[in-house]
Amino acid sequence: MAAFDAFSSAAGTTSPVTWSHTNAGNCIVVTVTSNAGTTDLTTAVTYGGVSLSRLGYVVSNGAGGGNIGGVALWGLYSGTLPTGANNVVVTTTSAQAICGAVSATAATGLGAAVTTSGNATSGSVTVPSTSTGGLVVSGACDGNNGATFAATGGTVRWSKLVDAITGAGNAAEATWASSAGSTAAAWTFGIADWYGIVAVEIQAAAAAPPPPAPGELVIPPG
Repeated sequence: MAAFDAFSSAAGTTSPVTWSHTNAGNCIVVTVTSNAGTTDLTTAVTYGGVSLSRLGYVVSNGAGGGNIGGVALWGLYSGTLPTGANNVVVTTTSAQAICGAVSATAATGLGAAVTTSGNATSGSVTVPSTSTGGLVVSGACDGNNGATFAATGGTVRWSKLVDAITGAGNAAEATWASSAGSTAAAWTFGIADWYGIVAVEIQAAAAAPPPPAPGELVIPPG
């Protein structure tokens, strides 16, 4: 069963944005915002010197140009992920980056990221093909610094309200216990404004079948 381990967060206007995260697990997912344009302005993310992969990116409100921006997830599942206190280092050309990390234990992989965006007081994206025992992680950005991030059915691990200048001036990261079949990463923001959401499942080993009941005939395979 993949389980939440720890969180950390930071924000900066100078690249690289660097902060310490204490990890006891084998998977880490980092949320990073870009404060302008239509593409992910983050060029690299490392943890303890180990490179993470970009999992997904979405433009706030699906729009582009000007002071729009968006949010990305970067992640790594590895049996050799550094443990203990290590630096997360985000290299970016964004004039402002809001960042944070969530680590997990007992992971067996990372699924495919899914995204959504809009202009409302809430938004949700469904992560398909999830399994009981997994952990869904989502990063969200919002354009109103009076917003209040809440995760319906989940837990907000960190949030930072910075400004209302761009569509990604505020951000948060949350987790949900995976359900069999699919899992909704559902956010509420309190105030209608442009938002973006990226979500991914930290996968876990399939649950072992229950033992046979007393007296039950067990037929071996083959």
